[in-house]
Amino acid sequence: MQQTNRTLVTFALLCALCTTAMQAQDVVKANAILLKATGPFEDMIAPALAKNEKGMARHLAAADQQAKDVQRVLPAESAKQFETLLQSIHKAADGKDDLVVAEKAAVVFRLLIDNLKAGALKIPVEVSLLDWAAYELQVLAAAEKPDWSAMTRVATEAAGWWNGIAKRVGDKNLRATVTTTIHGLQQSTSEQNLSMLKFAAQVALDVVDLLEVSFKK
Repeated sequence: MQQTNRTLVTFALLCALCTTAMQAQDVVKANAILLKATGPFEDMIAPALAKNEKGMARHLAAADQQAKDVQRVLPAESAKQFETLLQSIHKAADGKDDLVVAEKAAVVFRLLIDNLKAGALKIPVEVSLLDWAAYELQVLAAAEKPDWSAMTRVATEAAGWWNGIAKRVGDKNLRATVTTTIHGLQQSTSEQNLSMLKFAAQVALDVVDLLEVSFKK
């Protein structure tokens, strides 16, 4: 009887371990799908702001191709938001409302990031959030009447995200470059200097690429 009980306990433990392993694999797969899906949305922002409708359409088509997989891994409420936002991007693109396309693309980008399971990521989620912040600032800066309150909030959030991971960046020159860039974002919003903000946001996109490479090593 004792042998049988030990066998049952061992079997139960093995089942639990297998279930945990499968769940971990599912999380990794879901993260991969969501990270891949951010690409078309962040990539359509620049052509949208430049009124490059062919480029915008190309990235929108890529987003459509990944939509089913994205909706499958998102929670129900987020999946609904994603579908609604994607439809609104199509409507804006059809109406040649390029700024709205850029705005909605940035919203989807953030939605996808917010649904990542941070603990299972090799590259910290803060890096993706810094990427989003730079794009969001570019979109906000393109408005007819820039919302400095919103831009200040984004720059402040970016500083917080950077402070959370700065010590994990071993390259001191890269760390100093990112810190300077973040200070540039904050200073430009503080001074309400639109030209400086646009420049700092573009630099931020470049340094995010370097951060991604750094964390992949």
